[in-house]
Amino acid sequence: MIDLGPGGSAEKHYPVTAYNSVVAVNAGGEVVAHSRKTNLYYTDETWAQEAPEGFTAHDLAVADGSGSSRVRTTFAICMDLNPHHFLPRAATRRSLTDHVLATDSRLLVLSTAWLTHLPSSALVGPEAARPDDDTL
Repeated sequence: MIDLGPGGSAEKHYPVTAYNSVVAVNAGGEVVAHSRKTNLYYTDETWAQEAPEGFTAHDLAVADGSGSSRVRTTFAICMDLNPHHFLPRAATRRSLTDHVLATDSRLLVLSTAWLTHLPSSALVGPEAARPDDDTL
């Protein structure tokens, strides 16, 4: 993690705009979709910007056993599950659920990273296989 200090801003320290993103690639390694995180977690706010376009939907080719078909897909990242900053959203902002319904997305891909209360020493070696019951 990068510590920007009190009052630190990603805009002051990075020469380019950074986003917390997810990228989908096909079997041939080609990028077929990318999506940026819309609702930032406080740790994201130190280095990333919100997706200016908000949530997006992609028509992705998927193998269905009889060839392939296209499926309307929405990607989301962790905090995107929650309303923006846990406050009632402005009329111009849709929740992830609103977006999925409005775009008729048939598949939601959610990338997450859950926080844990375990010390880092418990995340390696034989103890790493044990679930963190307090987090669950």
